[in-house]
Amino acid sequence: MAKKDIILNKKNSGTLPVIPLRNLLLAPNTITPLLVGRQLSIHAAEMALVRDKKIICITQKYETVTDEDPKAKDLYRYGTICTILQTMKLPDGNMRLLVEGDKRVLIEKYRRNKKHLTANYVVKEKILSENELESEALLRSFRKAFKSYVDLNKSIPEEAMIPLSDAENADEFFYYALSNIQLDINRKQQLFELNDLFESISQLYRIVIEEIQILKLEYKIDGTVKSKLSKLQREYYLNEQLKAIHKELGITKEDKTELLDFKKKIEKVNLSDQAKKKAEGELERFAHMNSYSPEYSVTHTYLTWILDLPWDDPKLRDFDLNIAQDILDDDHYGLVKVKERILEYLAVVKLAEKVKGQILCFVGPPGVGKTSLGKSIARAMDRKFVRLSLGGVRDEAEIRGHRRTYVGALPGVIMQSMKKAGTTNPLIMMDEID
Repeated sequence: MAKKDIILNKKNSGTLPVIPLRNLLLAPNTITPLLVGRQLSIHAAEMALVRDKKIICITQKYETVTDEDPKAKDLYRYGTICTILQTMKLPDGNMRLLVEGDKRVLIEKYRRNKKHLTANYVVKEKILSENELESEALLRSFRKAFKSYVDLNKSIPEEAMIPLSDAENADEFFYYALSNIQLDINRKQQLFELNDLFESISQLYRIVIEEIQILKLEYKIDGTVKSKLSKLQREYYLNEQLKAIHKELGITKEDKTELLDFKKKIEKVNLSDQAKKKAEGELERFAHMNSYSPEYSVTHTYLTWILDLPWDDPKLRDFDLNIAQDILDDDHYGLVKVKERILEYLAVVKLAEKVKGQILCFVGPPGVGKTSLGKSIARAMDRKFVRLSLGGVRDEAEIRGHRRTYVGALPGVIMQSMKKAGTTNPLIMMDEID
């Protein structure tokens, strides 16, 4: 069959109201919802409803033409006769239409009356210029390619293939595929205006193949990018998750600051291996606690105490017994036997590598110099002096400390004195033992 337009009999020509469409091509054999807002389009739809519900939908050449009266030069010459299936008047004065495309038409002349735009048209259907076998081969290849395109393009629902499968004629399949493919509106119009159906399908087939290659390349690039997420991006993602968890647990910004402070202190303080392991375990528990939980305060106090204690090995300072004797003589008059016993003790400490369990007990009435002797010994040994007053103490837990399970539990006075002195080997005097 030669390439030429088939113009049907006079029943396939006439005059109908026109609705211009922005950035939309409405093809035959497709059902499309339209939102009509311009007055000339609303009047055109009302005129069609009064008559036979037939209307011509024409695509504007330029989407930017927004005035109420688009000129003939602003509209394409090919459009589609449509049947209005449903109408709905909206509160804002606009109209919602559901239309079904019937036939492709060529506009011979546009006319403008007082209220709306009309057009003289003739129906023009596409023709197949190739033999039946070639057309069938092309159509089969096109069906397969378009199915692959729909599978790859997530913006097109899978249900879009149902009408394509039901399409019996080549022109039905072409129009439906043209309506669903993501393509520039001007390029769609060019394919729509081609009179040769074989050429139309061939060009659209090539476009679909190109789109499939682009989509596959996009998936490949996305996969490569996702597999090469940088450490910074992963940390950002995990930090955002952590923020959400903290928000659910009620952990405030102040709580997170405390967590960071505890973590820095654990790294900074010279903890023993066992103490560091214990502190890290407690910090892990603390990070997931709600600030309103009773355990929160207990664990916070525990960590604070662990990290505030002196963990560095004490420096063993050498001392001179002669200087020690001078200090004792300067601070106290008399007490010869007491001073001799103290010097004997200091001599043993100086000569022996390790001295365990050596405790000096001072007994005497108030005011004879027991406490001041302790201060003198500390000064002679160049150690910190700490005095513990045990007068009136009835509970030994105050000395050794309470179990941390009790609310408000604290370490005993010995540990408190070490923290106060800032060293693990102060000279401790337990005063007023009853």
